[in-house]
Amino acid sequence: MNKIVRNIIFLLLALVIISGSVIGYFYFNKEEIVVTQLLKAVPTDAALVIECKNVNILFNNVQNKSNVWQLLTQVPEISKLNKQVSWLARLFSHSKELNTVSAKGPLIISVHLSGKKRYEVLYLMNFGSFISEEKVNAFLKSEFGDSIKINERSYNNVQLHETELPQNCNINHFYWGMPKGVFVFSESSMLVEAAILQLQSDYTLLNNPGFRKVQETSGKNVDGNIYINNKVFPKLVAFQLAPNYQKSIGALTNFADWSEIDVHVKPDMFMFNGFTYPGDSIVNYMNIFLRQAPQKFEAANVLPSNVYSYVFLGISNFKDYLTDYKTYLESSGKINEYNTQINILKKQYLIDAEGLFNNIIDGEVVMAFADNQQSATDSLKSEYLFIKTKSRSQTGEGMNALISNIAQIQHREPESYKFNCVIDAETSYPAYSLPIKQLGDLFFGKIFNRVPTTYFTYLDNYLVFSSSKVALTELHHSYLLKKTLANDEFYNNYTENLDSKSNFLFYIDLSRAKEFVSGFLNKQLSEIFNTNYDVFSRLDGISCQMNVSRNMIYNSIIFKFNPEIKQRTHTVWESRLDSTISQKPYFLLNHITNEKEIFVQDDGRTIYLINSTGRILWKNNISENILSEVYQVDVIKNKKLQYLFNTRNYIYLVDRNGDAFEHFPIKLKAPATNGISITNVDKKGKFQIFVACSDKNVYCYNIDGTLVKDWKFEQTDNFVYQPIQAITVKEKDYVVFADTLKTYILDRKGKEIVKLKEYIARNRESRMFFESKNPETADRLVTDAVDGTIYYIYFDGSLKKKSFGKFSNNHYFEFKDMDVDGYCDYIFVDEDELTIYNKLKRKMCYYEFSNNPTYRPVFYEFPGGNRNKIGIVCGTENKLYMIDLEGNQPKGFPLEGCTPFSISHFEAGKRNYNLIVGSKDGFLYNYEVY
Repeated sequence: MNKIVRNIIFLLLALVIISGSVIGYFYFNKEEIVVTQLLKAVPTDAALVIECKNVNILFNNVQNKSNVWQLLTQVPEISKLNKQVSWLARLFSHSKELNTVSAKGPLIISVHLSGKKRYEVLYLMNFGSFISEEKVNAFLKSEFGDSIKINERSYNNVQLHETELPQNCNINHFYWGMPKGVFVFSESSMLVEAAILQLQSDYTLLNNPGFRKVQETSGKNVDGNIYINNKVFPKLVAFQLAPNYQKSIGALTNFADWSEIDVHVKPDMFMFNGFTYPGDSIVNYMNIFLRQAPQKFEAANVLPSNVYSYVFLGISNFKDYLTDYKTYLESSGKINEYNTQINILKKQYLIDAEGLFNNIIDGEVVMAFADNQQSATDSLKSEYLFIKTKSRSQTGEGMNALISNIAQIQHREPESYKFNCVIDAETSYPAYSLPIKQLGDLFFGKIFNRVPTTYFTYLDNYLVFSSSKVALTELHHSYLLKKTLANDEFYNNYTENLDSKSNFLFYIDLSRAKEFVSGFLNKQLSEIFNTNYDVFSRLDGISCQMNVSRNMIYNSIIFKFNPEIKQRTHTVWESRLDSTISQKPYFLLNHITNEKEIFVQDDGRTIYLINSTGRILWKNNISENILSEVYQVDVIKNKKLQYLFNTRNYIYLVDRNGDAFEHFPIKLKAPATNGISITNVDKKGKFQIFVACSDKNVYCYNIDGTLVKDWKFEQTDNFVYQPIQAITVKEKDYVVFADTLKTYILDRKGKEIVKLKEYIARNRESRMFFESKNPETADRLVTDAVDGTIYYIYFDGSLKKKSFGKFSNNHYFEFKDMDVDGYCDYIFVDEDELTIYNKLKRKMCYYEFSNNPTYRPVFYEFPGGNRNKIGIVCGTENKLYMIDLEGNQPKGFPLEGCTPFSISHFEAGKRNYNLIVGSKDGFLYNYEVY
């Protein structure tokens, strides 16, 4: 392969930029039009030939219907081209004859090299006898008057016209002629002359066997056709690239013969597909794949989701591949270098490298490039070489034998080459160092020297090489968390357009590959790309697929546009669960290590315990969704903590291994209407559990699941939706709660001891907050009515109320001290508005969201002064907000997420906090904040 595969990628990367120069010509009326006469006029040294079937419809549809083109015209250089195209279209429309011809006739555009680092473009249209040269000149003079200059001379019995237009025209100096009724137009006089000579020649493109071969495969009812001369096109692309890549690309003239690409333009996508004729010469690289069946790309199941680009080779029979590869190397004069490397491995390390790889490789070879996951701002990259193996055990035997040989020669123990990729204290994976750095490029070409084979490990059924121990550890961590490309929403949306099998597949996500792409381009194009990166990054991805088909190569290239700017999360880790998440994740203490762990339930009713690295320690399925908070209790007082919660019909108590305690779950007397609450009865660890049920009873349980015998409460009038509270006022215990109308203040035995004379109509989210005695008030309860009126409930049975304005029936209310002045503030979230008032009814904060919050607001108190914030979840837009009194948010917010979230430390003493939240695609995100 040598430099070939790398050159394929360079060509594609260059096309990202230069395609803007021609892409506007590709939307055509679907008519079968004979273009033989025009093709005969194309000089045979053309690098690129573009066939446009209808010019007027092209201009209209590209400019008005293609979102991709509208996006690209935000780039000034492409905008300039767009203006030139529009100017030509308007110019043609001023002439009835020219407009008729352009509407019905085809347009051929060919691109030709002009010197070492220049190219010229030739345009051809079939005017026939319908329009004469005199009419063209008359039209130009009528449009531009005395400001136009026309010089004429004869070339090979054809009149050649040199035309100069005013400087304010988009095109102001060009040449044209009309040999045999073909209108030939270019800014290069030499190119027009070459077209005139070509029409008089007996040998044309139509006599070229390779061109004819691919022309026969061209689509008829498509938006356009592109023909690529693979003997010249690499030189055209070469000078669009950085100097260190120009030589290798320019020398790529033995890739194949001709290619034909059908163009399909859709509102959000450009699709290019067609066939490449490898040619009969064994020198042409693509012949290597003619004996290889396309392979399914399964490596997405192990590639980490932070991979932004990869190259895939589908090799069905490595033995045949190696034979054909060596034939190619021999015919191109490169076999000696290959044989030298093979012999060095045999002599130095006693390795039969060909035999080793023949026994290992099973269909897939992938080189992948990934972002470094250690930090969102870290510019380091991770690079991998994945090889799918026939057998994990057989591969292990072969690689162990290799390590043993090396160890013997270097006088070391084989174990000294082994190290561990450590995920956490309980989880690690073996990996190995290798003094042979270039195994990849030996068999698959120089492109693979981007991934030195310095270290290797095993992942599923893949042998994976990398130049970094950290990269291998990250790889295992991503796989453990199921954070792979196969589970990535952006990647899946793009690849639904790809064939499942291929012999070659190149993919790149431009939104994460700025430095990668920029490094391939020449200075001018690199500046254009970097300056307009926000535009190019909205291309969802670019891919090129090649499959062997009937002794030819089928090509498919896709440029896909994403109408929304991709926002990828910058998380510490992301752990994939079995289903999406709607519940709040909880930080819970590991009583063995004193570190925090995460407890969460997914929408499939599976509960999980997850450690600080995102590893799932266990998971169990329960029958219902959790309604309550998740509490930690020490039931048997042995300093081991259990998890207590309730569902609609059960109270659960499980230990940290996920096993239910004896007699649990406890079936409730009736379905619960609220989440349980627990209270410490005697301040010595004796707990009781309160829960309200649909039979309108409130039940009190001991912590072991038995009912408290002396609890004697009669029914509520309506359902109770919020948790029951136990509070102490002046050493007197109270149990307080409310239904949608009545407030209940009871003693520990369920007897009502405070009766209110007034009912308070509430919504389901209305809660009661206890405000202890302070210089301005006695002990009291604070709650909100359905219209937002605030009620103060005193323990002598009296009521007061205060209005902060009218609110909808679905508002939320919180009563917390935002400004740390010792007095709680009044926090309202109503529809898309957050409003905070102090006790004097002064508005302290107002914030308007773009969508309504989907869960009640949560108050977060942080040490270090006035740092308290309100957490808001807008699930419809997948955003998390943290609002302070000034209406500001910490750096990085809003974050992505769609569930209630928790904030804490995994370890004591850490400066930054961890925010845990569920995502819309079933991942649990761990953000580091503050």
